[in-house]
Amino acid sequence: MELTLAEQFIFLAQHRTKYYSVIGSAQRSVGLTGALLLQLFKKESLTLEDAHLVSRKTSLDLDQMEALVLERINASKKKRKIKHWIHRLYPKSEPWRKIIHHRLEKKGLFSIERRKFLFIPYTRVYITNLPFHAAFVNRIKEALEKPQEIPVETRQLLALIKATDMYKALSEDKKERKQMRKQLNALEFNHLVEGGVASTIREIEVAVVVSIMASTSAVMASTAASGASSN
Repeated sequence: MELTLAEQFIFLAQHRTKYYSVIGSAQRSVGLTGALLLQLFKKESLTLEDAHLVSRKTSLDLDQMEALVLERINASKKKRKIKHWIHRLYPKSEPWRKIIHHRLEKKGLFSIERRKFLFIPYTRVYITNLPFHAAFVNRIKEALEKPQEIPVETRQLLALIKATDMYKALSEDKKERKQMRKQLNALEFNHLVEGGVASTIREIEVAVVVSIMASTSAVMASTAASGASSN
């Protein structure tokens, strides 16, 4: 079964047996945005010029989310860096996640339970194909044992796992997660990934960390302000 990089990321971010993700919403949103940018690089719709994102061409096989991302980048009057676009795009990524949920439901990997509370609709998402999930995780673990043989898209997924600290998706065992973190930290993505994608991954990783820190700081500031007003 073929999955796009964004679909792989969202599938892996989902808890194996629960309805929630194994990473925070900021990490998930930034990682998804990074995955979509990497897909556009793969389709040669984006390139880097002096560390700035530049649109090269509009591919005919862009999906709905890729087309929206490219449209917003093209609408900018100035060339911007990857970090800027991740900050700009990730707060708008929730509808994209829902699109991927529906895609994975059609592929038999997710089930979406539609519920209501006080007439307010909400959904619960669960993984339905646990054997596929187990095999998917095992392929990632096996790839870490043979870093020189890792396919490009798997390398990109590994970079997103590292950037979003998504090790819980790979193992529930702390010792095993620690070992995988060491393996990923030892990987030199600039040697493993061809062309401009290597620098793209590095910038995405930095942007992910900055965005998560900014989101956490905003929550802390809001909480402090609420506490001060109540006093």
